[in-house]
Amino acid sequence: MNVIYFLIFSLIFLSYTFTNFTVGYFYLATPDRHYALTAPLKSGQDFTAELTADSYLAIDKQTKKELVAKAADEVRPIASLTKLMTDQIIVDQLSDWQQRVTLETSDFRQGGSFYLRNGEQLSTDDLFHLSLIASDNVATLALVRQTGLTESEFVSLMNQRARLLGLEKTVFIEPTGVDPQNQSTARELMIIASQAFAKKKIQEITNLNNYYIKVNEGEQRLIRNTNLLLADQGVKALRGKTGYIPEAGYCLASELAANDSNSFYVVVLGSDYDEGRFVETKEIADWTRDNFIFYN
Repeated sequence: MNVIYFLIFSLIFLSYTFTNFTVGYFYLATPDRHYALTAPLKSGQDFTAELTADSYLAIDKQTKKELVAKAADEVRPIASLTKLMTDQIIVDQLSDWQQRVTLETSDFRQGGSFYLRNGEQLSTDDLFHLSLIASDNVATLALVRQTGLTESEFVSLMNQRARLLGLEKTVFIEPTGVDPQNQSTARELMIIASQAFAKKKIQEITNLNNYYIKVNEGEQRLIRNTNLLLADQGVKALRGKTGYIPEAGYCLASELAANDSNSFYVVVLGSDYDEGRFVETKEIADWTRDNFIFYN
């Protein structure tokens, strides 16, 4: 009888110990009972790479666990990462993606376009691809105009959305990102990016290396993605958005694969040179995969 009591007690003790270990180190990430590790394994070392970026942040998509960070709450100009909010509002405002839009002089007020000319006609869908893939300001402004809102009304919706998301340090002055007063933090941009990448239309476009637009009566033009990580199979970049103005430096928001079923976000702000934002995102991604386990 004593042996039976001992065995029962042992089983209860082992069950209690395992349960507490599980609760302490794992996070129930999805309804289908997949688990994602929330603490570093393998080396357990800090991220020590010297990057040129002024701030950066990596976060696990499933658990929202912070993986790597530097000055993540520092307010900075965000350049064309602004479009991650702009294009969310556009998706909400437009429903006919085949409607033809004629480009007007007012669309070119913030400079020219590598792909477009005044008076040309394109579908709203092609303009949307240009906004996200080529970060084209003319296409973005034409889409804002197509919503029927004034630019002031449109920007007001952007700021309202930021407040609804609880973003206290984010402010938008205009919809393209050319104004350095469009500002946020790496942490708050991570939230904006995750919301944008969750929208199916944005999700499908931001992982394209290139795309053919049709201008006027069907003339095709090839546009190339400004996000060079998409062409590097070793990085496992799923989607992303670039940004640059002198005041912001070179910026990039990305979603990258951790394994076949999990991913994480990386935001890099203020890299010193164009290629730097891609190299530094890759460094963060490689370290993250080496130091964290993401369960399938």
